[in-house]
Amino acid sequence: MNIDIVKEEISSLLNREIMLRVSANRSKKCLIKGIVTGIYPRHFTVLVNDGTRSFTYADVAIGEVIIYNK
Repeated sequence: MNIDIVKEEISSLLNREIMLRVSANRSKKCLIKGIVTGIYPRHFTVLVNDGTRSFTYADVAIGEVIIYNK
């Protein structure tokens, strides 16, 4: 997937609630529910219960982070 397409899709989710599946290590994955709060040139931020987490567009492009819209 092209990073420019990923940026556009995530930009459209600004201030919206999303669900993320994040690959933590080889076989461990975690689900995170939060609100997209920031769009930056190389990453985006998500407000979750315990603070703010950031993710790169490259991680989304290669499938390490999968976004499910609400």
